[in-house]
Amino acid sequence: MLSGLHVYKSQEYSYELTLYDLLFQTSGLPDAYEETRNSIKKRVIYEDAYISFDDMIEIAKSLEPHFAPRTKKRAHYADILWVYFYVRRCARV
Repeated sequence: MLSGLHVYKSQEYSYELTLYDLLFQTSGLPDAYEETRNSIKKRVIYEDAYISFDDMIEIAKSLEPHFAPRTKKRAHYADILWVYFYVRRCARV
């Protein structure tokens, strides 16, 4: 599930993401709700659509990260759902 989630400049960072990165918006991950061509946020509001967590992961994989995790002086809002993602991932370990 994680493989390919965060690939920036041909380097895989998916397995290096931490809870800190997700909470403080330093992961570099895109905001899957806002940055898709057909905004998921609008679909959920106007179409009463349901997007599963696994669907969100696949959508995020299709988007480009903004920077490598913990790049100095960089932050980008990526929906808080990623905190849930991290907790869920840790629970599987």
